[in-house]
Amino acid sequence: MKRIENKENFPISEAGNPELTEREMEVLELAGHGFSQKEIAERLFLYTKTVDKHIENIKKKFNINKSTEIIGVYTCIKKSKKFDVELLRQYGLQIFFILINLCDGGIPRQ
Repeated sequence: MKRIENKENFPISEAGNPELTEREMEVLELAGHGFSQKEIAERLFLYTKTVDKHIENIKKKFNINKSTEIIGVYTCIKKSKKFDVELLRQYGLQIFFILINLCDGGIPRQ
């Protein structure tokens, strides 16, 4: 399976994930709980465009392009596990969550 490179040389956390700024983490947490960009902007007293930019940065750091994939990123960070975009795309979001919750490190691959 092809590995995604950290082309932008973002700093990497202990879990092996790109590091996020404090504000990106706040946005990620709210997005991970299902809040819309407008709701996130209201809660954090930001412009919606600013929230959009933070979400765009998160997507770029994790090489994702779908908003639903942000939930997978959030789950991995909260569980201190490395996010694997290929695994998410291979199995889908629901199976990805099961694998993240059941497996410690060794996640099955095809």
